[in-house]
This record gives sequence, structure tokens and C-alpha cells, in this order.
Amino acid sequence: MNKIKNLIKILILVVLLSIVFSFMDVNGLPFFRINDNQKLYFYSTGAQVLAGMFSIIIAAYVFFIDKLNREVEEDDSLYDVVKEIKIRNYHKIIHMGVILFVTLLCCFTNIIIKANETTFFVVFISFMGLFFIFYELLYIIIFAILVVEPGKIEKTSQRLKENEDDKGSMEKEAVELGEFLKEYNTLEMVITDAASYLDGWSERWAEQTNKPPQMMQALQFLVQKNCITEKEANRINEIRRYRNLSVHSISNEKVNKDIYNEVQYMIKLVMNRMHK
Repeated sequence: MNKIKNLIKILILVVLLSIVFSFMDVNGLPFFRINDNQKLYFYSTGAQVLAGMFSIIIAAYVFFIDKLNREVEEDDSLYDVVKEIKIRNYHKIIHMGVILFVTLLCCFTNIIIKANETTFFVVFISFMGLFFIFYELLYIIIFAILVVEPGKIEKTSQRLKENEDDKGSMEKEAVELGEFLKEYNTLEMVITDAASYLDGWSERWAEQTNKPPQMMQALQFLVQKNCITEKEANRINEIRRYRNLSVHSISNEKVNKDIYNEVQYMIKLVMNRMHK
């Protein structure tokens, strides 16, 4: 929803700027006057350049996504941060595509109308095309720079971890990362052992996939067997996510004590359910 609001704000801002400059232009303060040949060259070239750059961005983005997928295959703890990067970049691609569509419409309209006319509509469309061309060009350049930013996974992990810490009492109480990881590894072992205890699920998973079972798959199996509730599984999955963010963040010495305590609680909960 916020992405849509930001897009609407950009469109409204460009329209308002175009209206202001158009009023100034038709009232004796011309800022952007060009003849028919100049208009044809400027807007046709602008449309071709932006369309070409957008095509290159899309092609490069496909390879970028493939690289992220390979990262996850090699290290499944990157799943959450990679998912966040994909979502953010997808929204930026949508934003870029919508603005490009509006920009091309403005360019095509400017090409077919006469440049020597000084009516408000003609001047308004000229400024609309001008502002959108420069905005889209700047947005594509910034997007390309951010995509190739070094340490993107670590920085994204740090930002997401800080968001999680803000929900708890991180500033008041914290524990060492090593202690948290020790308890988390115990929780992971308890969950996979529970899944193995229930009909040997863990062994069958390893035989079928040639990989050890992941926490998310084990949680789904335990929910199906009514060992834990859907709500409890979701909370454990959030802990798993926090663990991964902590491991891959830039500053990872301390973790939220509330989550540390919750890990201990979940260990006891699963073990108690298994002994019933």
C-alpha cells in the first residue's frame, strides 16, 4: 500500500510542477521552447533510451535473481533476507515500469502535437514529458547502483534485524550471539528429532531429497501431526528468521533477550508435547 501511495505522490508532484511551469510559460516566462524538429528528436530519443535502459535492467535483473537463488541453495539461512531483497526490487521494477509507461505516453503525445503552439495543454504536456524523462532516467541509474551495492545481503540483514530488535527490549537487555545460537541449535535439533520420532519423517525426507530436513518443513509436518499449533509454528519460524538475520547482519554481537527466552520456552514446549 505504501508503494502505491509513493507512486501516486510522484505522479501528483510531476503534474503540479508541470502546471506551475506551464502557467509561467504561457504568461511570458518561457522555460522550454523548441521547434518541431527539436521536439521530434528530443522526445523520440528520450523514449528510445528509456525503453532500452528498462529492457537492459529487466534482463540483468533476471540474472540477479538467479544468482540470489543459487545463494539460497548453497546456504538456506539466506532464504529470508533474499526473499526481502526480491520483494523490494520487484516493487521498484513495478514503480519503474509504471513511470516508464506514463513517460512514453507523454513522449508520443509531444511528438504528434505541433511545437509552435503555445496553448496551455501543449506546454503542459511538454513539461510533463520533460520531467518524467529526467525522473525515470535518474530512477533507473539509482536502481542499477543499489542492485550492485557491495554487502547488500549483510546490510539488508542488519536492517531487518534492527526492525525486529525495535519490537523488543534490545536496548535494555541483550545476550551474546553465541549463547543464542547454542539455544537455537537445540531448538532445531528438538524439532527435527520430534519429526523423526513421528513416523520417521526426517529420514524419509533425507532419502528423497539427499538433504537434511529444514526447520520450515519439519514445522509443517509437526503441525499436520497436531504436535504443535499453527500459531506456535509461525512463531518458531519467526525465531528461525531472526536467527538467520543475526548471523548474516553486519553487527551481530548481541541479540534480543526476549527472543532468547522464547527459544528456551519453545524447546520445553516441544519436548513436553512429545512426552505426552
